[in-house]
Amino acid sequence: LFRSYTVIMDMVDIGKTLKTLRLEEHLSQARLAAILHVSPSTVSHWESGKTIPKIAKIAYICRIFGMSLSDYFREFPDG
Repeated sequence: LFRSYTVIMDMVDIGKTLKTLRLEEHLSQARLAAILHVSPSTVSHWESGKTIPKIAKIAYICRIFGMSLSDYFREFPDG
């Protein structure tokens, strides 16, 4: 049970981090989706925590925002 809860929280945190980065760069979901070659609904699902991007896509997101993977995961918003 604890492990499942942690995974769910990570999904939400990954999405919150992505949304924060996107808004800081003044990008719409549609613009970020175009850059990432995904649909706007995919970005929406990531940001809401319904799904998470594959690690390769997270690595690409990091390159776009000029950060390392470890920095991305360190950026998790506080509860």
